Amino acid sequence: MRTVNATTELPLLAARLKAAGAGGIKLQMVRALRAAAKPVVDDLKVAAEADLPKRGGLNMKVAGQPIKVSVRTTGASAGVSVRAQYTKTNKGSWRHPVFGNTNVWVTQTYGPAKGWFDKTAEKGAPAAQVEMAAVLELVAIGVNARGF
Repeated sequence: MRTVNATTELPLLAARLKAAGAGGIKLQMVRALRAAAKPVVDDLKVAAEADLPKRGGLNMKVAGQPIKVSVRTTGASAGVSVRAQYTKTNKGSWRHPVFGNTNVWVTQTYGPAKGWFDKTAEKGAPAAQVEMAAVLELVAIGVNARGF
């Protein structure tokens, strides 16, 4: 398996596409990279539903949240990241009001939830990285073939 260094390869490809005025190809590349991360997003939703407490509906609330895949093509943080609103549940605890009373808050812990986000993302990362490497390789071949 070839490891892609997104910090160097992704910005270089994006810069070459921009210089060539091939914004459409860059857009297709970004869409393909997002699509490669989609299985990880789906796995995170399933894991939230399975690993977080069912009583009170926390699992469905977290599973129903929008999970965003962002692709940065420039800078030191170039790469693909997956973000969710309720990732603090990953530490196995969360704060909530007692019976909806916003004057009284408690921190609740649930051991099986600890690490649910990280474990799930790490489990799906290798397959996503292979797919993303293939996308970058195809774009690089296309860029070289067109002489950008």
